Amino acid sequence: MGRNNNKRGKKQDDNKNVIFIAIGVIAVAVVAVFLLMPGKKHLINDEVGEVQQVIDGNTIQLKNGLTVKLLGIGNTAKSREFLSKNLVGQRVRLTADNTDTRPYYENAGKETVRAYVNTDFAASYQNVNGYMLLNKEADFDASYCNDSLAKFQSYITPSIPDPGPDPGHTPGTLLSEVELSKKMTAATFLIVGDMGVIGTGFFIYKNGLALTNYHVLSHGNTDSYKVFLSDEEGHITADRDRPFHRLIVYNSQLDYAIFNVSLDNGEEVPYLDLAKERPERGTKVGVVGNPATDSGVHLATFTTGNISALRDGEIQFSASVTHGNSGGPVCDYYGRVVGITRRIALDDGQQNAANINFGVDIQEVRKVLDELKDVKTYGGK
Repeated sequence: MGRNNNKRGKKQDDNKNVIFIAIGVIAVAVVAVFLLMPGKKHLINDEVGEVQQVIDGNTIQLKNGLTVKLLGIGNTAKSREFLSKNLVGQRVRLTADNTDTRPYYENAGKETVRAYVNTDFAASYQNVNGYMLLNKEADFDASYCNDSLAKFQSYITPSIPDPGPDPGHTPGTLLSEVELSKKMTAATFLIVGDMGVIGTGFFIYKNGLALTNYHVLSHGNTDSYKVFLSDEEGHITADRDRPFHRLIVYNSQLDYAIFNVSLDNGEEVPYLDLAKERPERGTKVGVVGNPATDSGVHLATFTTGNISALRDGEIQFSASVTHGNSGGPVCDYYGRVVGITRRIALDDGQQNAANINFGVDIQEVRKVLDELKDVKTYGGK
């Protein structure tokens, strides 16, 4: 009898051990699944929280650790003073711009989002961004605020009148080099194709309509090409790739291509307007591209120069470019595209000859866009 009891007791202990081991295995599996699961996406539009601190003149941090850049607001000492005095400790509600390519966040403590900030603590401050601009508490930054761009621009009086190149056209906003860089870079992307082809392209409408050089796309099947989107600071990452959708039309002689990029469902992208007139000699311009050198590809590089000459179907400019810049935008200081970077002049040593560079005259592209039945509109039409 004692032996049987001992056996039964041993069996019960073994069963308990098996149960404990099973529970342990399940617990480890649950933890592993939790750790490997992708982060939950939190919509910016659903975010309500208390402002914990002001980081700079256009950036605040909420109590949950989320960092928020205020759309339309430039970073100045005056704007920082306003935010510190009026927002710290206040409850705010965020609204993303409809064209934001990432209207959500996954990790509040590690991410920065762009948003319009609203609060109910004072009627005049319900739209903080608009209030600051209207009452001259901040400088205007046009980057990424497409929803409110026209309204925000109406608050600002340009200090320099628009001299063209659009005679009779409603004056645009003259941009600083920093503002121009951000506007252009956000609408420009890296192109990677067959056989290591590196080039540049840019959007001319929010639905993914885009331009580049024909020679960038002529090295293989465009189905294998990908574009990699950039933010306004020039950050291009592998997870922001988009495939080509369709090559609409190209001109191998003038060296341009009109195509569509396949965007995520409901996604809209920042884009550039095309100028309606050719620029004058001496017009200051900015260029964004992905120049490739012996040391690698220098992503989203911004350079400036002037229009040096105008020729049939082509512009000449002095902003520094090299291989990899091909297909990138050449813009005046109102952010309007006047050309597409095409080629550089090489000396006998195959070096760029004193920044003599050439681009496709955007007026040639406008003529074709206006005749295409399947292109309903584009920036600056």
